[in-house]
Amino acid sequence: MLERHAELLEPLNGALTLDAGTGTGNVAELLVARGATVTGIDFCEPALEKCRWKVRQAEFHFGDLTQPPRVYTGVLRSRCPAPVLHLLRPSAQQLAVDEFFRVLKPGEWR
Repeated sequence: MLERHAELLEPLNGALTLDAGTGTGNVAELLVARGATVTGIDFCEPALEKCRWKVRQAEFHFGDLTQPPRVYTGVLRSRCPAPVLHLLRPSAQQLAVDEFFRVLKPGEWR
């Protein structure tokens, strides 16, 4: 399933990709291997420490899904097995999705 997430995003070499709710960086690792420039955000610092150790070519930040940084070619918004959005209040879920659209480059949606 992780491979399928990375495949569906179709990262191009150097494409700025946000892994929102990166967890321990399993998908981020696959995206970097495909040539993407990955920034992962998560609210779990111990998981982010694993990410930083496992995927040294990516950036990982403690963060809120409702305030992602920068502009990205693609946004991956779930991690397996459960989508990370279910952890947010309904109003925050909508705000997070709105922010994902805001930080995507115009015309991009994956």
